[in-house]
Amino acid sequence: MKKTLAALLLAGAMVAQAGAGAFAEDGPWTTDSPVTWGITSLPLRVVTGAAGAGIGMVSGSVEGIIDTEKEFASNTFEKADENPFLVPVGLVGTAVAIPVGIIKGGPKDAVDMGRDGYLWWNRF
Repeated sequence: MKKTLAALLLAGAMVAQAGAGAFAEDGPWTTDSPVTWGITSLPLRVVTGAAGAGIGMVSGSVEGIIDTEKEFASNTFEKADENPFLVPVGLVGTAVAIPVGIIKGGPKDAVDMGRDGYLWWNRF
């Protein structure tokens, strides 16, 4: 029941939005009519923004993990000849690099790529 109601509300909102665009301004649905274009392109913008945010989260997380692992390696494994106790610390750092890298890189790139995906439709 809840899924049906949610689907009905979403469909109603999308239909109302598309219908409102027809009456917003006179003229074609292009950048010559910014209100019409803004209303009718919103579903497209949301989809490309969400896709961009997802892609940005994955790519940013991978970059963050790699950067964090390089940082841990340079501070532990490269200095292991001076202090052999840094090897176990480096192994723990390798395991810690995954969540730390996700936190460091993921959100920033998700926001940047999501914004770029949302604004992608400004070209038309």
